[in-house]
Amino acid sequence: MRKEILTLLFVLIHFISFSQSQKELLVNSWVLKNATYNSGNELPIDHPLKSNYLRFDFINYEKVFKTAFPLDNGYIFQYKILNNLIKIGFVNYKIENLSKNELVLIEQGVNGFDESSIKYSFIPENDYQNKLALTNEMLIISDKDTIFIESEKIRAKFKNEKSFHSFITDEISEYSNVVSSNNYFLATFIINEKGKIDSLKIHKGINKRFDKQFLKAVEKSEKYWTPAEYDNRNVKVLHTETFEFIKNPKFEKQYFNYRDGIISMRKKEYETAINYFNISIESNPNDFDSIYQRSICYLIIDEITKACEDWEFVKKKKKVNELIEKYCK
Repeated sequence: MRKEILTLLFVLIHFISFSQSQKELLVNSWVLKNATYNSGNELPIDHPLKSNYLRFDFINYEKVFKTAFPLDNGYIFQYKILNNLIKIGFVNYKIENLSKNELVLIEQGVNGFDESSIKYSFIPENDYQNKLALTNEMLIISDKDTIFIESEKIRAKFKNEKSFHSFITDEISEYSNVVSSNNYFLATFIINEKGKIDSLKIHKGINKRFDKQFLKAVEKSEKYWTPAEYDNRNVKVLHTETFEFIKNPKFEKQYFNYRDGIISMRKKEYETAINYFNISIESNPNDFDSIYQRSICYLIIDEITKACEDWEFVKKKKKVNELIEKYCK
Protein backbone atom coordinates (compact mmCIF):
# COMPACT_ATOMS: atom_id res chain seq x y z
CA MET A 1 0.00 0.00 0.00
CA ARG A 2 2.81 2.36 0.96
CA LYS A 3 4.58 1.64 -2.33
CA GLU A 4 1.43 2.47 -4.32
CA ILE A 5 1.04 5.80 -2.48
CA LEU A 6 4.67 6.73 -3.17
CA THR A 7 4.23 5.82 -6.84
CA LEU A 8 1.12 8.01 -7.05
CA LEU A 9 2.92 10.92 -5.38
CA PHE A 10 5.80 10.59 -7.82
CA VAL A 11 3.40 10.72 -10.78
CA LEU A 12 1.61 13.77 -9.35
CA ILE A 13 4.88 15.59 -8.64
CA HIS A 14 6.12 14.78 -12.14
CA PHE A 15 2.87 16.08 -13.67
CA ILE A 16 2.97 19.31 -11.66
CA SER A 17 6.63 19.99 -12.44
CA PHE A 18 6.06 19.29 -16.15
CA SER A 19 3.19 21.75 -16.27
CA GLN A 20 5.25 24.36 -14.41
CA SER A 21 8.18 23.94 -16.79
CA GLN A 22 5.82 24.41 -19.73
CA LYS A 23 4.60 27.69 -18.31
CA GLU A 24 8.11 28.94 -17.61
CA LEU A 25 9.15 28.26 -21.21
CA LEU A 26 5.94 29.70 -22.58
CA VAL A 27 6.25 33.07 -20.85
CA ASN A 28 7.97 34.82 -23.72
CA SER A 29 7.21 36.79 -26.85
CA TRP A 30 6.75 34.47 -29.84
CA VAL A 31 6.60 35.52 -33.51
CA LEU A 32 5.18 33.36 -36.28
CA LYS A 33 7.87 31.86 -38.50
CA ASN A 34 5.70 29.58 -40.62
CA ALA A 35 2.18 28.17 -40.84
CA THR A 36 1.04 25.03 -42.69
CA TYR A 37 -1.75 22.52 -42.55
CA ASN A 38 -1.25 19.81 -39.95
CA SER A 39 -0.83 17.37 -42.83
CA GLY A 40 2.33 19.22 -43.83
CA ASN A 41 0.76 20.74 -46.96
CA GLU A 42 1.31 24.43 -47.63
CA LEU A 43 -1.45 26.94 -47.07
CA PRO A 44 -2.91 28.62 -50.20
CA ILE A 45 -0.77 31.49 -51.48
CA ASP A 46 -3.54 34.01 -50.67
CA HIS A 47 -4.03 32.79 -47.09
CA PRO A 48 -3.46 35.69 -44.61
CA LEU A 49 -0.96 33.65 -42.57
CA LYS A 50 1.32 33.38 -45.60
CA SER A 51 2.22 37.05 -45.43
CA ASN A 52 0.88 38.58 -42.22
CA TYR A 53 2.74 39.19 -38.98
CA LEU A 54 1.52 37.33 -35.87
CA ARG A 55 2.85 37.50 -32.33
CA PHE A 56 1.80 35.78 -29.11
CA ASP A 57 3.23 37.53 -26.05
CA PHE A 58 2.67 35.44 -22.93
CA ILE A 59 3.16 38.05 -20.21
CA ASN A 60 2.54 35.76 -17.24
CA TYR A 61 1.03 32.38 -16.38
CA GLU A 62 -2.52 33.52 -17.12
CA LYS A 63 -2.58 36.19 -19.84
CA VAL A 64 -1.34 36.54 -23.41
CA PHE A 65 -1.36 39.34 -25.96
CA LYS A 66 -2.16 38.42 -29.55
CA THR A 67 -1.35 40.91 -32.29
CA ALA A 68 -0.97 41.20 -36.05
CA PHE A 69 0.89 44.52 -35.75
CA PRO A 70 4.60 44.55 -34.79
CA LEU A 71 4.42 47.83 -32.85
CA ASP A 72 1.22 47.17 -30.91
CA ASN A 73 0.46 44.78 -28.06
CA GLY A 74 -2.86 43.82 -29.64
CA TYR A 75 -5.63 42.17 -27.62
CA ILE A 76 -5.22 40.42 -24.30
CA PHE A 77 -6.69 36.98 -23.58
CA GLN A 78 -6.83 34.59 -20.65
CA TYR A 79 -5.17 31.25 -21.28
CA LYS A 80 -5.07 27.89 -19.52
CA ILE A 81 -2.77 24.89 -19.93
CA LEU A 82 -3.79 21.29 -19.33
CA ASN A 83 -1.24 18.64 -20.23
CA ASN A 84 -0.30 19.44 -23.85
CA LEU A 85 -3.41 21.54 -24.54
CA ILE A 86 -3.66 25.31 -24.26
CA LYS A 87 -6.85 27.32 -24.46
CA ILE A 88 -6.44 30.97 -25.49
CA GLY A 89 -9.72 32.79 -25.19
CA PHE A 90 -12.17 30.47 -26.88
CA VAL A 91 -9.62 28.78 -29.16
CA ASN A 92 -7.98 25.44 -28.33
CA TYR A 93 -4.46 24.55 -29.40
CA LYS A 94 -2.33 21.45 -29.01
CA ILE A 95 1.28 22.07 -28.00
CA GLU A 96 3.27 19.89 -30.37
CA ASN A 97 6.64 21.28 -29.34
CA LEU A 98 7.81 23.76 -26.73
CA SER A 99 11.46 24.63 -26.12
CA LYS A 100 13.41 27.80 -25.52
CA ASN A 101 13.89 28.11 -29.30
CA GLU A 102 10.53 27.03 -30.71
CA LEU A 103 6.81 26.88 -30.03
CA VAL A 104 4.62 24.77 -32.30
CA LEU A 105 0.84 24.97 -31.88
CA ILE A 106 -1.90 23.12 -33.74
CA GLU A 107 -5.24 24.91 -33.80
CA GLN A 108 -8.34 22.83 -33.19
CA GLY A 109 -10.66 22.90 -36.19
CA VAL A 110 -14.27 21.86 -36.67
CA ASN A 111 -13.14 18.21 -36.81
CA GLY A 112 -10.76 18.45 -33.89
CA PHE A 113 -7.03 18.10 -34.46
CA ASP A 114 -6.92 16.54 -37.92
CA GLU A 115 -4.91 17.04 -41.10
CA SER A 116 -6.88 20.18 -42.02
CA SER A 117 -5.94 21.91 -38.76
CA ILE A 118 -3.45 24.76 -39.02
CA LYS A 119 0.00 24.30 -37.51
CA TYR A 120 1.81 27.41 -36.27
CA SER A 121 5.58 27.45 -35.83
CA PHE A 122 6.83 30.33 -33.65
CA ILE A 123 10.30 31.48 -32.66
CA PRO A 124 11.24 33.90 -29.84
CA GLU A 125 10.85 37.55 -30.86
CA ASN A 126 14.53 38.23 -30.13
CA ASP A 127 15.55 35.53 -32.62
CA TYR A 128 13.07 36.87 -35.16
CA GLN A 129 14.40 40.42 -34.79
CA ASN A 130 18.01 39.28 -35.11
CA LYS A 131 17.19 37.83 -38.53
CA LEU A 132 15.88 41.18 -39.82
CA ALA A 133 18.30 43.53 -41.55
CA LEU A 134 19.04 46.96 -40.12
CA THR A 135 18.52 49.61 -42.80
CA ASN A 136 19.35 53.31 -42.95
CA GLU A 137 15.63 54.07 -42.79
CA MET A 138 15.62 52.77 -39.21
CA LEU A 139 18.24 55.29 -38.01
CA ILE A 140 18.41 58.95 -37.12
CA ILE A 141 22.06 59.87 -36.75
CA SER A 142 23.30 63.21 -35.47
CA ASP A 143 26.70 64.46 -34.33
CA LYS A 144 25.91 63.58 -30.73
CA ASP A 145 23.56 60.63 -30.82
CA THR A 146 22.02 57.70 -32.67
CA ILE A 147 18.29 57.10 -32.40
CA PHE A 148 16.52 54.07 -33.84
CA ILE A 149 13.13 54.57 -35.43
CA GLU A 150 10.79 52.07 -33.79
CA SER A 151 10.30 49.13 -36.14
CA GLU A 152 9.62 45.43 -36.36
CA LYS A 153 13.33 44.89 -35.68
CA ILE A 154 13.83 47.27 -32.76
CA ARG A 155 11.05 48.31 -30.39
CA ALA A 156 10.60 49.34 -26.80
CA LYS A 157 8.05 47.23 -24.94
CA PHE A 158 5.03 48.54 -23.11
CA LYS A 159 4.54 46.26 -20.09
CA ASN A 160 0.88 46.76 -19.26
CA GLU A 161 -2.28 44.72 -19.67
CA LYS A 162 -3.39 47.23 -22.30
CA SER A 163 -1.69 48.19 -25.52
CA PHE A 164 -0.09 51.63 -25.36
CA HIS A 165 -2.69 53.07 -27.73
CA SER A 166 -5.55 51.69 -25.63
CA PHE A 167 -3.91 52.95 -22.45
CA ILE A 168 -3.60 56.46 -23.90
CA THR A 169 -7.12 56.45 -25.32
CA ASP A 170 -8.62 55.47 -21.97
CA GLU A 171 -6.79 58.37 -20.30
CA ILE A 172 -8.14 61.00 -22.74
CA SER A 173 -11.70 61.93 -21.78
CA GLU A 174 -11.80 64.40 -24.69
CA TYR A 175 -11.51 61.44 -27.08
CA SER A 176 -15.28 60.87 -27.14
CA ASN A 177 -15.86 64.48 -28.17
CA VAL A 178 -13.62 64.35 -31.26
CA VAL A 179 -14.09 60.76 -32.42
CA SER A 180 -16.78 61.74 -34.96
CA SER A 181 -14.78 64.65 -36.40
CA ASN A 182 -12.50 64.89 -39.41
CA ASN A 183 -9.24 65.31 -37.60
CA TYR A 184 -5.92 63.70 -36.89
CA PHE A 185 -3.23 63.79 -34.25
CA LEU A 186 0.47 63.11 -34.55
CA ALA A 187 3.08 63.04 -31.79
CA THR A 188 6.53 61.56 -31.28
CA PHE A 189 8.71 60.81 -28.29
CA ILE A 190 11.89 58.93 -27.50
CA ILE A 191 12.13 55.99 -25.09
CA ASN A 192 15.72 56.22 -23.90
CA GLU A 193 18.18 53.57 -22.72
CA LYS A 194 16.65 53.63 -19.22
CA GLY A 195 13.07 53.28 -20.42
CA LYS A 196 12.35 56.94 -19.72
CA ILE A 197 10.40 59.24 -22.04
CA ASP A 198 12.27 62.10 -23.67
CA SER A 199 11.69 64.72 -26.41
CA LEU A 200 7.89 64.43 -26.32
CA LYS A 201 6.47 66.61 -29.10
CA ILE A 202 3.01 67.07 -30.60
CA HIS A 203 3.42 67.74 -34.33
CA LYS A 204 -0.29 67.99 -35.11
CA GLY A 205 -2.68 68.54 -32.24
CA ILE A 206 -6.49 68.48 -32.11
CA ASN A 207 -7.41 70.99 -29.42
CA LYS A 208 -5.88 72.26 -26.18
CA ARG A 209 -7.89 69.90 -23.98
CA PHE A 210 -7.10 66.77 -26.05
CA ASP A 211 -3.41 67.69 -26.37
CA LYS A 212 -3.02 68.38 -22.64
CA GLN A 213 -4.66 65.08 -21.71
CA PHE A 214 -2.41 63.25 -24.18
CA LEU A 215 0.75 64.73 -22.65
CA LYS A 216 -0.42 63.79 -19.16
CA ALA A 217 -1.26 60.24 -20.28
CA VAL A 218 2.17 59.75 -21.85
CA GLU A 219 3.86 60.90 -18.65
CA LYS A 220 1.70 58.45 -16.71
CA SER A 221 2.72 55.63 -19.05
CA GLU A 222 6.45 56.04 -18.44
CA LYS A 223 6.67 53.46 -15.65
CA TYR A 224 5.48 50.71 -18.01
CA TRP A 225 8.14 51.07 -20.70
CA THR A 226 11.20 48.86 -21.02
CA PRO A 227 13.95 50.04 -23.37
CA ALA A 228 14.65 48.63 -26.79
CA GLU A 229 17.71 46.48 -27.30
CA TYR A 230 20.15 46.20 -30.16
CA ASP A 231 23.44 44.32 -30.26
CA ASN A 232 23.07 43.34 -26.59
CA ARG A 233 22.68 46.91 -25.33
CA ASN A 234 19.83 49.26 -24.57
CA VAL A 235 19.20 51.91 -27.24
CA LYS A 236 17.02 54.96 -27.83
CA VAL A 237 13.98 54.53 -30.07
CA LEU A 238 11.65 57.09 -31.59
CA HIS A 239 7.98 56.20 -31.09
CA THR A 240 5.24 57.75 -33.25
CA GLU A 241 1.67 57.91 -31.95
CA THR A 242 -1.31 58.85 -34.10
CA PHE A 243 -5.06 59.21 -33.78
CA GLU A 244 -7.07 59.20 -36.98
CA PHE A 245 -10.62 60.54 -36.98
CA ILE A 246 -11.36 60.30 -40.67
CA LYS A 247 -14.82 60.49 -42.24
CA ASN A 248 -14.13 61.24 -45.91
CA PRO A 249 -11.50 60.11 -48.46
CA LYS A 250 -10.25 63.64 -49.17
CA PHE A 251 -9.28 64.14 -45.55
CA GLU A 252 -7.68 60.69 -45.44
CA LYS A 253 -5.34 61.62 -48.31
CA GLN A 254 -4.38 64.84 -46.52
CA TYR A 255 -3.65 63.05 -43.26
CA PHE A 256 -1.45 60.26 -44.59
CA ASN A 257 0.69 62.59 -46.70
CA TYR A 258 1.18 65.00 -43.80
CA ARG A 259 2.22 62.09 -41.59
CA ASP A 260 4.69 60.76 -44.18
CA GLY A 261 6.06 64.27 -44.60
CA ILE A 262 6.81 64.51 -40.88
CA ILE A 263 8.48 61.09 -40.91
CA SER A 264 10.64 62.13 -43.88
CA MET A 265 11.69 65.30 -42.03
CA ARG A 266 12.80 63.21 -39.05
CA LYS A 267 15.00 61.24 -41.46
CA LYS A 268 16.35 64.52 -42.91
CA GLU A 269 14.87 63.63 -46.32
CA TYR A 270 13.62 67.16 -46.91
CA GLU A 271 12.85 67.03 -50.63
CA THR A 272 10.80 63.86 -50.09
CA ALA A 273 8.99 65.59 -47.24
CA ILE A 274 8.18 68.54 -49.50
CA ASN A 275 6.58 66.19 -52.02
CA TYR A 276 4.36 64.69 -49.31
CA PHE A 277 3.35 68.14 -48.03
CA ASN A 278 2.55 69.24 -51.60
CA ILE A 279 0.12 66.35 -52.01
CA SER A 280 -1.47 67.15 -48.65
CA ILE A 281 -1.87 70.81 -49.67
CA GLU A 282 -3.45 69.76 -52.96
CA SER A 283 -6.15 68.01 -50.92
CA ASN A 284 -6.63 71.09 -48.75
CA PRO A 285 -5.07 74.39 -49.92
CA ASN A 286 -5.64 75.80 -46.41
CA ASP A 287 -3.68 73.05 -44.68
CA PHE A 288 -1.61 75.49 -42.63
CA ASP A 289 0.28 72.73 -40.81
CA SER A 290 1.56 71.21 -44.07
CA ILE A 291 2.41 74.63 -45.49
CA TYR A 292 4.36 75.55 -42.37
CA GLN A 293 6.29 72.26 -42.29
CA ARG A 294 7.04 72.65 -46.00
CA SER A 295 8.44 76.13 -45.33
CA ILE A 296 10.88 74.68 -42.79
CA CYS A 297 12.05 72.15 -45.37
CA TYR A 298 12.56 74.96 -47.90
CA LEU A 299 14.58 76.89 -45.32
CA ILE A 300 16.83 73.91 -44.58
CA ILE A 301 17.56 73.24 -48.28
CA ASP A 302 18.19 76.98 -48.80
CA GLU A 303 15.16 77.76 -50.97
CA ILE A 304 14.47 80.94 -48.99
CA THR A 305 12.09 82.58 -51.51
CA LYS A 306 9.71 79.63 -51.36
CA ALA A 307 9.95 79.53 -47.57
CA CYS A 308 9.04 83.22 -47.39
CA GLU A 309 6.02 82.68 -49.64
CA ASP A 310 4.76 79.96 -47.31
CA TRP A 311 5.33 82.10 -44.20
CA GLU A 312 3.38 84.96 -45.73
CA PHE A 313 0.48 82.61 -46.35
CA VAL A 314 0.40 81.13 -42.81
CA LYS A 315 1.39 84.17 -40.73
CA LYS A 316 -2.17 84.71 -39.48
CA LYS A 317 -2.24 81.15 -38.10
CA LYS A 318 1.39 80.44 -37.22
CA LYS A 319 4.06 82.33 -35.30
CA VAL A 320 6.38 83.09 -38.21
CA ASN A 321 6.93 86.85 -37.92
CA GLU A 322 10.45 86.38 -36.53
CA LEU A 323 11.31 84.08 -39.43
CA ILE A 324 9.98 86.63 -41.91
CA GLU A 325 12.00 89.40 -40.26
CA LYS A 326 15.18 87.32 -40.27
CA TYR A 327 15.05 85.76 -43.74
CA CYS A 328 12.63 87.67 -45.94
CA LYS A 329 13.53 91.36 -45.53
